[in-house]
Amino acid sequence: MSTRKQYEKMFAAYPDVVQMDQFRVMLGGITEAAALKLLEQGQIKFFFIHRRHLIPKVCVIEYLLGVNRISKEVPLAEQTPGK
Repeated sequence: MSTRKQYEKMFAAYPDVVQMDQFRVMLGGITEAAALKLLEQGQIKFFFIHRRHLIPKVCVIEYLLGVNRISKEVPLAEQTPGK
Protein backbone atom coordinates (compact mmCIF):
# COMPACT_ATOMS: atom_id res chain seq x y z
CA MET A 1 0.00 0.00 0.00
CA SER A 2 1.35 3.41 -0.96
CA THR A 3 1.37 6.00 1.75
CA ARG A 4 2.54 9.60 1.90
CA LYS A 5 5.69 8.58 3.78
CA GLN A 6 6.59 6.03 1.11
CA TYR A 7 6.24 8.63 -1.63
CA GLU A 8 8.22 11.18 0.39
CA LYS A 9 11.01 8.63 0.77
CA MET A 10 10.83 7.67 -2.92
CA PHE A 11 11.07 11.30 -4.03
CA ALA A 12 13.52 12.51 -1.35
CA ALA A 13 16.22 13.27 -3.92
CA TYR A 14 13.93 15.60 -5.88
CA PRO A 15 13.78 19.32 -5.04
CA ASP A 16 10.69 20.74 -3.34
CA VAL A 17 9.61 22.26 -6.68
CA VAL A 18 10.23 20.16 -9.79
CA GLN A 19 10.38 21.10 -13.44
CA MET A 20 8.55 19.36 -16.28
CA ASP A 21 11.22 16.73 -16.99
CA GLN A 22 11.47 15.72 -13.33
CA PHE A 23 7.68 15.72 -13.03
CA ARG A 24 7.36 13.35 -15.99
CA VAL A 25 9.91 10.95 -14.46
CA MET A 26 8.10 11.03 -11.10
CA LEU A 27 4.94 9.86 -12.89
CA GLY A 28 6.67 6.93 -14.54
CA GLY A 29 8.03 8.60 -17.67
CA ILE A 30 4.76 9.92 -19.11
CA THR A 31 4.84 11.96 -22.31
CA GLU A 32 5.04 15.73 -22.23
CA ALA A 33 1.55 15.89 -23.75
CA ALA A 34 0.14 13.71 -20.97
CA ALA A 35 1.90 15.81 -18.33
CA LEU A 36 0.57 19.05 -19.80
CA LYS A 37 -2.92 17.59 -19.90
CA LEU A 38 -2.79 16.77 -16.16
CA LEU A 39 -1.65 20.31 -15.40
CA GLU A 40 -4.11 22.04 -17.72
CA GLN A 41 -7.03 20.01 -16.36
CA GLY A 42 -6.13 21.21 -12.88
CA GLN A 43 -5.44 17.73 -11.54
CA ILE A 44 -2.07 18.88 -10.20
CA LYS A 45 -1.32 22.39 -8.95
CA PHE A 46 1.59 24.21 -10.58
CA PHE A 47 3.15 27.60 -11.22
CA PHE A 48 4.00 28.96 -14.65
CA ILE A 49 6.96 31.32 -14.33
CA HIS A 50 9.22 32.52 -17.14
CA ARG A 51 7.71 30.00 -19.57
CA ARG A 52 8.40 27.10 -17.18
CA HIS A 53 6.01 24.78 -15.43
CA LEU A 54 7.04 24.49 -11.78
CA ILE A 55 5.27 21.80 -9.80
CA PRO A 56 5.52 21.51 -6.01
CA LYS A 57 6.63 17.99 -5.05
CA VAL A 58 3.91 17.82 -2.41
CA CYS A 59 1.28 18.35 -5.14
CA VAL A 60 2.67 15.42 -7.13
CA ILE A 61 2.48 13.23 -4.02
CA GLU A 62 -1.09 14.37 -3.28
CA TYR A 63 -2.07 13.53 -6.86
CA LEU A 64 -0.52 10.06 -6.61
CA LEU A 65 -2.27 9.41 -3.30
CA GLY A 66 -5.58 10.45 -4.88
CA VAL A 67 -5.07 8.24 -7.93
CA ASN A 68 -4.26 5.24 -5.73
CA ARG A 69 -7.33 5.86 -3.57
CA ILE A 70 -9.62 6.14 -6.60
CA SER A 71 -8.21 3.04 -8.31
CA LYS A 72 -8.86 1.00 -5.15
CA GLU A 73 -12.43 2.27 -4.87
CA VAL A 74 -13.43 1.50 -8.46
CA PRO A 75 -14.16 -2.21 -8.85
CA LEU A 76 -12.93 -4.01 -11.93
CA ALA A 77 -15.65 -4.81 -14.42
CA GLU A 78 -16.76 -8.39 -14.19
CA GLN A 79 -15.73 -10.40 -17.18
CA THR A 80 -18.40 -12.43 -18.88
CA PRO A 81 -17.36 -15.97 -19.64
CA GLY A 82 -17.03 -16.90 -23.31
CA LYS A 83 -19.70 -19.05 -24.92
